[in-house]
Formats: sequence, structure tokens, C-alpha cells
Amino acid sequence: MTDNRPPPAAQGSAPSSIRFELYVAGDTLYSRRAIANLENLLKGLEGDITFEVIDVLKDPQAAFRRGIFGTPSLVTQVGEHQSLILGDLSDPEPVLRRLGSGPAG
Repeated sequence: MTDNRPPPAAQGSAPSSIRFELYVAGDTLYSRRAIANLENLLKGLEGDITFEVIDVLKDPQAAFRRGIFGTPSLVTQVGEHQSLILGDLSDPEPVLRRLGSGPAG
């Protein structure tokens, strides 16, 4: 089960360091949509942000190490807190909630 609460570092203030890992399967419409949606979401964020796209067809071991069994999957890491979001990120609210920037829910 994924923890939907924002990490302690993000509660009440913008996190200073955020890492995103987007796992996709090839150059499909769904993969391209997820990449574009993440890029649009990142435009509105501030701080030290790193983002990597991992194609599980080219590097299946990377997905295996992270426990990724479906794509697209986004792993967010704020400090020691990590969360996983599945889907093409067409709804940015789950990502923003995990970063403490979106509506509570």
C-alpha cells in the first residue's frame, strides 16, 4: 500500500531536494504522455529537482530493483521518504499531494 501522506520534510514548506524516477516501457503513446505530463508538472516546482526516465525494456533490472511491475510508474523521493504513483500522470494532484503542494485528501 502506498503512503498518501506528504513526507515530514514537505509538510508546511516546499521540499528542498526532490528526485523523480519515471519508469516507462518503450516509446509508446502512454510513455510519451507520462513524460510530457511530468515535464509540465516540474515547471511549477522549485528547489533542487532531478528527474530520470528509465525504459524498462532497455533496463529491466532497474525496474526489478525498484519493484516496478507496471508502467508508467513514478517514484518520488523527498529525503528518505519515497512513494510510487502509477499511470500517465494526467492528474497532477497525487504527485503534488505527496510533495505537500496539493490539496489534502
